Amino acid sequence: MELYKKNQSTIVITGHIKSIIDAQTIRKSIEDSITQGSRSIHLIIEDSFSMTSAVIGFLLKVVNDGVQISITLSDHRLWKLLNDFQLINVLNVQEKPAIEKHH
Repeated sequence: MELYKKNQSTIVITGHIKSIIDAQTIRKSIEDSITQGSRSIHLIIEDSFSMTSAVIGFLLKVVNDGVQISITLSDHRLWKLLNDFQLINVLNVQEKPAIEKHH
């Protein structure tokens, strides 16, 4: 997994979210944005089809603390997972439209 900040409140995540280190990296990046004054965080998840329980739990804590979270994701399997947990509205999840590939 790799992560970079597009701006203070937008975090782009590529690769698969699967390890404790991935969860800690995401957490630190979000905490840094909040410390810098962001009250709204947008996560763009490019590749991952899953998300660890540590990340989900942390996102719910952040929402509970009054920070708005929104997620744009590319893999429908991750949308389905979050939907199964009834988190689509809580985490403001939307799917990125499929882009047609031209040869």
